[in-house]
Amino acid sequence: MNDQNDFSFDLSRNSGEVSVGVHNFLIKESFTGSSNGGPYLGYRLECVDQGEDRGKSHTIFLYNTPAARFKLDEFLDAVDAPKKGKATPEMFVGKYIRASIVPNPREKETYKAQVDKFLPPGDVAKAGAAPAKSDSSKVPSVGSTKAPF
Repeated sequence: MNDQNDFSFDLSRNSGEVSVGVHNFLIKESFTGSSNGGPYLGYRLECVDQGEDRGKSHTIFLYNTPAARFKLDEFLDAVDAPKKGKATPEMFVGKYIRASIVPNPREKETYKAQVDKFLPPGDVAKAGAAPAKSDSSKVPSVGSTKAPF
C-alpha cells in the first residue's frame, strides 16, 4: 500500500481542453470520416487567444446530413465561404474562426467541451457564453489567414 504522503498532483485545474467561453482559433488540420451519424468533416483547431488557452487544441466534427447541416452552414458562414460552388475540406486550413465553447452535456463523450456556435469575429454578444480572456481588438477578419496579432 502506498503512503498518502507520497502522492502528489497538480492543483492547476487544467484539463488540457479549451475553457468555456468565446475563443479565436486557427484551423490547423482537416480530415474526413464516417460514423453512426454518417459521413463527417473534421477539423483540428488551435486556440490563438492570449492567455492560458493559447495553443490548446479543439477538434470539431461537422456532419453533412439533413439533420446536422445547420452546423456545417454556420461553420461556412463563420469562415466566409462562398455561397455557391464546391469546397474541399483543406480549403479552410490556415483560416481563423471564432467559436463559443460550452460544456458537453453528454457525460460519456471523449471531449468535455464542445462548440455551441461558430461566430464571425466581433460577434461575441450572440454567442450565449461569456467571453474568454482575450483581446478582441486583435481578432482577424472573418475567414482571414492573417494572424490576429
